[in-house]
Amino acid sequence: SLAWQIGGICITTVGSLAVGPITNAITAQVAPPRAIGAFFGFSAISIGLGGLGQLLGGSIYDAQRALHLPWLMGAFLASVTLCIAYLLWQAPSPTATPDYAHEVAPDIAAESGIIPSPAA
Repeated sequence: SLAWQIGGICITTVGSLAVGPITNAITAQVAPPRAIGAFFGFSAISIGLGGLGQLLGGSIYDAQRALHLPWLMGAFLASVTLCIAYLLWQAPSPTATPDYAHEVAPDIAAESGIIPSPAA
């Protein structure tokens, strides 16, 4: 029904608002200073892949209605969740986070000549 759809949209929106800033902060923290744009570009690939998930989800929804199997979507999502949990369980854990503190980010404004360098 329409109420369930609006509820799902609201939950997804609140989740995006909660996770988005955290994802951006972690991406900026992990990325080396000269590759921040590349890291943000790579992390945005998930948005493109999300369209495939919507296509698959819609196909499963249509199949569950045609076959009169209301549990099909739940079973599919549970199986995907269990597969991801298993893969994460098997993945080696990192020993430490990368330390990029030794890399000094250049002063872009000073390099451009627009603002004089503080050392000058």
